[in-house]
Amino acid sequence: MGKIGVHKYAAIPVFTSTDRKDLEAVESALIRTWSPALNSRPGGNARCGKKNKKRPGKKERYRKQSSDGDGKKKVRHVVRGKIIEIKSSGSNYDTVKIVEFLRGMSKKRRKNKNKDVNIESMDGDVWADGWRLMRRLFGETRVKWDWGTRPLRKCKSLFEDGGVITLRRISEASPMTLKLRDDRVGMFKSPWKKKKLLGLGVADLLKYYGAVKAFTTNRSRAKARLMISQAIKEAHGVSVRKRVVARIRFDDRIKKSEVARLVRRKVEGMQLDKSMKEIVRQRARVVWTKCPNVGSILHNHRRFALSGASSCTCAGLAYPKRDGHVHFRIGELNGISPIVKNAKNVPKQQEESREKRLIEEVMEAFSLWEDAYGRPCGKIEVTREEARSCFSRLDVEDGSEGGMEEVVRIKDELKGLVLAPLDRNPGDTLVQCLFLYAKGMNETFFKNESYRICREEERVELEKAKLEYKKRALDVHGEWNEKGRFGDA
Repeated sequence: MGKIGVHKYAAIPVFTSTDRKDLEAVESALIRTWSPALNSRPGGNARCGKKNKKRPGKKERYRKQSSDGDGKKKVRHVVRGKIIEIKSSGSNYDTVKIVEFLRGMSKKRRKNKNKDVNIESMDGDVWADGWRLMRRLFGETRVKWDWGTRPLRKCKSLFEDGGVITLRRISEASPMTLKLRDDRVGMFKSPWKKKKLLGLGVADLLKYYGAVKAFTTNRSRAKARLMISQAIKEAHGVSVRKRVVARIRFDDRIKKSEVARLVRRKVEGMQLDKSMKEIVRQRARVVWTKCPNVGSILHNHRRFALSGASSCTCAGLAYPKRDGHVHFRIGELNGISPIVKNAKNVPKQQEESREKRLIEEVMEAFSLWEDAYGRPCGKIEVTREEARSCFSRLDVEDGSEGGMEEVVRIKDELKGLVLAPLDRNPGDTLVQCLFLYAKGMNETFFKNESYRICREEERVELEKAKLEYKKRALDVHGEWNEKGRFGDA
């Protein structure tokens, strides 16, 4: 008889810890990941585990794709079965019980609400507590991502890649939130249960509305949010999805955060239900709008092009002329402010005018919201002192040095003349008589052999173009757009 071979095996621990809870969590995670046959507890059945029908393929089990900061796809090779461990930055104690760890960090952070929490994650692909539990409880926790933040439910790959992670706000879903979410799921499956929403008060309906964040997918959140908002509108005539949006013209002297605080203070004075007032205050927004530049204020050539007038309007004016009519660049005027010479410049208003405009913009935000709300919600007033507190500095600029007043003054002086952009790059402005402008338009378009004047209607010309398109067999490259139009030149 031949010799019987002897095989030697070595058992290498995949995780070591002095905490019994961590070891039990790792054991259950490995049983769930690898096979129920690893369950050595009394009464454990190796064949009682539920088979996962969505088992990944061979390549997917050993290779995962994640997105880097540049948006490009990179391939990351992962050792299957490695437990994800996290710890506080600067601490030597690590744990796999991420749920308990985040709860403890949340209690510590209550003392310092404005302080960020830095944690360090070890790379891996197995969650001891389960990713679904993590996502359900702490899915709305804000995680620093590039220059902004993202909810934790979208940062799974960030934990699995490993590294230092910054948490801006740790928020855990309460049991009541989860219960309200389960009620909503029942309404999805049984539409007749939605009728009970019409009998609830605004406060109870807003609790359902606040529990929308407990859903994991965008589709379910949108469906739940639409269901509750429709119930509130039908039962109480309130549109909860309307925001108070203050659209403020950009100004580097204005502090956007102070304007947001001013808007929220004014929401407190509205005649609304307490719960409704709170959600309106949370959803209030302040956004910047684009400021008008010198060109948008001065240029009027489009208005003269539509009017079709061609009479002379420069008789008696002491401006530079060509062929007996006014024709010059705006930079050739004497005593003109440098800001007017470039059409791309953005003029600033004086402090008093800017305060008055800020008050009007905030008041307009509330008036638009009341129109969408459908009923008056109290009188809102903004004082000059409140508007002045939103400015970072009180540097009153002289209009003669290039403010909005100087641009308006030049516009009034050149009234009746055509002001058109001369070149898009330097932003120069051409000032000329209406007669010269009409003459130039005729020579460019009507008397130019490169253009053909069409006397027929647009519909007829489009039909001819469509027949020519099909005649040349161009429809194999793309279908003819029946909604296409020539538009206004």
